[in-house]
Parts: sequence; C-alpha cells; structure tokens
Amino acid sequence: MKPWRLSFAATVPFAAGVLFVWRLELAGIDPSRATPVIDEDAVDRFVAEIVRRSGRTGMPAPVRIETGLELHAIVFPGPHDVIVTGHIWQLYPPSSPRGLSRGVVFPDAVPLDDDVMRRAWRVDTPRGEIVGWYFRTTLHRRVDYAKFPIDERRVVLRMWHADPTEDVVLVPHFAAYHAMFPALRPGLRDRLQVPGWTVESSEFSLATTERRTGFGLPGFAAEGEVPELGFEVRLTRNFTDAFVSNLLPLMIVAMLLFGVLMTASLDKERAEHHGFTSSAAYATSAALLFVALVGHLQIRQEVATPQILYIEYFYFVAYFMILAVSVVVFITATPGPHPRFITYGDVLLPKVLYWPLSFALFFAVTVRVFY
Repeated sequence: MKPWRLSFAATVPFAAGVLFVWRLELAGIDPSRATPVIDEDAVDRFVAEIVRRSGRTGMPAPVRIETGLELHAIVFPGPHDVIVTGHIWQLYPPSSPRGLSRGVVFPDAVPLDDDVMRRAWRVDTPRGEIVGWYFRTTLHRRVDYAKFPIDERRVVLRMWHADPTEDVVLVPHFAAYHAMFPALRPGLRDRLQVPGWTVESSEFSLATTERRTGFGLPGFAAEGEVPELGFEVRLTRNFTDAFVSNLLPLMIVAMLLFGVLMTASLDKERAEHHGFTSSAAYATSAALLFVALVGHLQIRQEVATPQILYIEYFYFVAYFMILAVSVVVFITATPGPHPRFITYGDVLLPKVLYWPLSFALFFAVTVRVFY
C-alpha cells in the first residue's frame, strides 16, 4: 500500500493548488479603467481635470446634466452581445442653455428593430426639468473568455449626450439613490437575476473618449477628449453550474479511464479475472474519447471565440491520458520483453502515477492561464 499512499500524497498538493487558484480567482476583482464616482467631490475633480487638459481655464465650465438609470433585466443572447432594459432619466437645471438637446446615446449599441427608446415621463421640479425614458438596447463588446468557466463579465453601459457638439458633461444623479457604494448595487432593480451569473456590484464612472471629427461644423474642434458617463455591472459566473455541466463529466471520464488502466496486467490469470483484453480496453477508451469530444465541441459552440479556453486544457489533458493509457494497454498486450517501467510491480508505476500526473498537468495549466 505504500506506493498508493505516495500516489495520494503526491496528488493532494496539486489538487489543492488548483482549488486554491480557483478560490483566489473567484474572490478577485479586476480594477476598472474608468474613474468610479460615489460623490460630488469625485465629479468636481473629474470636471476640473477636463477643463485643465482642454486649456479652457477661465472659460465657462461645461453644463452638468445629472443622469440616472435603473436596469430591469440583463440577458446574454450571444457570447459577445448583451440586451439591457430599464429606465433612464435626466435632470435639466433652469440654468441650462435654452434649446439644449434632450436625451442620451449608447455608443456601443447595435441598432436592431426591437430596440426601444421611448419617453416615459416629463416632470417640472424646483431643481429643473426631469425627463425619463424606457429603453431596451443591445450592446456589443468583445469579451475575454480565456478563463472560462472561472471568469467574470462586465456589462458596461456607456452614455453620451444626444448632441455631441454641445458642451455637456453627464454626471450621476446622486439624489436619486440611497447610496452609491458598488456593493449596494445602485442602479439595479431589487432582486435582479441573470441566469447562470451572480451580480456582484454596480457603479457609475466617468471617463474620456477621443473625438477625431469636427462633424463638418466651421470653427468646431476636430480633435479633443470628450467626457462620457458609464454604468458598469460586474457579474461572476455561477461556478456550480459550470462545474456540473463541464467539469463533472470530464472527471467521470478520468475515473473510468483509470478503471481501464487498473485492469491492465501482464499476468494472464489476473487479466482474465478482470476480464481484461486489449480490444475491450481500446473500445472503452474510444467511447470515453467520444464523450470527451462531444463535451468539447459543445463548449466551442457555446463560446464562439478563437481563444483557447481554460477548460479546454482539461480536455487536452484528458486526450493525452487516453492516449497514454492506450499505449500502456498496447505494451501489456504485446508479447516479448517489456520495458522496466511496465514490468515493475505488474504495471504498478503507470497506475500509481495516473492521478499525480493528471493533477500536476491540471495545476500547470491553471497557473499558466491565471498567472
């Protein structure tokens, strides 16, 4: 039993290493490139920086239009598309220029026939005019699936003012929310659920985008940085769903393959006792290879990307182990002198090394992908 104890002792650290990396990745939060805003001070600093970098010091500051939203639903119809529905509103203060355009634009939206931007209300308040819309839009953003299924997804709704030639900065409507901390998920309807995903946080942010055209208007600057308001929702994939649908079948294939290896023997009597024949072993290995291929192809159809996904490395390891077991079976079924690696302990070394080697490869690819 000592070789098997050594095998178990060698397997556990690699398995624990894989689980540890998963835990770190599931708990980690990648920083956003935009500047998150949770209060008026952050907005003031952002606007001041915009004015300084544009060289407009001493000139009137851009008009601030407070903008708020509440998302009602998030749906992923494809690997790189997201459908978002909700309400969005804007507060136009009495000091805003006459004739100022109303409305927002989503620059990442893909124009579809079923998209909606319908005015829902208009109310005059002491602070100014509030105009609200109901919207349904489809966004397209390239998503990095390299870490699938231990990954996260960010739904980013970028917002521009309706008229890009007007000197306007969209800022969050702080008064419309009880709190702006990301963990409290401002801007999301209570009990918002996304199938297959867990909503972790949401936040408003401010960023700049480069303008490279003057829109054909005389005297209008063709280049410069334009502010934009962003709303970002961070979601993490439900690990249980991904494990059951993708990794659990693969682990069952690995255990059945280990069963095939355990029946291999140079002792004819022992081989007959286990019902071991090379043809039966090849047939079982081929069946397991077919199961793995079907699962692999299903993943490639689900995630249409040229990248090699993290989970695919597990399938590559499974293919390698199927090939290795088939080679061991072929050697044991071939008469004549056999390598010392096979004859020692009657095929003991391949059996003892099966799990340590498998999990060592799993650990290696995990470190390679995440670090």
